[in-house]
Amino acid sequence: MKADVAVPNATLVLRRTAWLCAALMAVVVVASAFLRHHGASAALQAAWASELALARQVHRVAATLALIGAVVLVVLARRARSPRVALAWCLLGVGLLLSVVGVAGGASRAAPVVVINLLGGLAMLALCVRLAAGDTRAGVGRAAPIVLVLVALQATAGAFASANASADCAALTGCSAYALLHRTSGVLLAFTLMAFGGWTAWRLQRPSGATLALIGLLLLLLGTIAAGIGSTTLPVLIVMHNAFGAAAVAALVRLG
Repeated sequence: MKADVAVPNATLVLRRTAWLCAALMAVVVVASAFLRHHGASAALQAAWASELALARQVHRVAATLALIGAVVLVVLARRARSPRVALAWCLLGVGLLLSVVGVAGGASRAAPVVVINLLGGLAMLALCVRLAAGDTRAGVGRAAPIVLVLVALQATAGAFASANASADCAALTGCSAYALLHRTSGVLLAFTLMAFGGWTAWRLQRPSGATLALIGLLLLLLGTIAAGIGSTTLPVLIVMHNAFGAAAVAALVRLG
């Protein structure tokens, strides 16, 4: 009897720990975006020196705690005899990979380093949410994973665009091919999120669908404003854009 009670308790602790890990990864993603975009030039680094120093500390602490959380989740998943123990191992593996990249790459703005850090952070966030959700996902079929892949591709394009960002890029002039591709595909993806989220909220009565639709709208508005004034003019808009992108990943995992 005690063993039967212990497993549900371990599962509950597993889910709560996974939600905490997801919150930490959200902090990591936002802090990373802040460091990346507010440190894009010498002028921005000078203007935001104290905030950048604080963001580095927040990023370092949150990332360290998330990695420790990944280890704890592996232990809890094994103790709970969870069928998702493989997800916990994947989470730990990605966390260790990002740690190696962080040590080797440091503050490098090289496109491969930015892409690995960005996609790795989003992957860890998605895995944490998946572990936390348990069997409470909406289960809309294959559509959610497909849209999730589109979000990952859009994030990759954004990483290349930020690595080649130009202060002269505003509207559609003075922009690199990466920036133009990112902006065009971003509009299409935002409408996809709104349409898919609206459909799941209306036809399947899933609250996560309404959340996803709202996120898509906010991404469209922020992207339009940032494109109009230039991404380096007001980098906080791009940080918010990254934050809502991470929220879209979490919402899609809940729907999947």
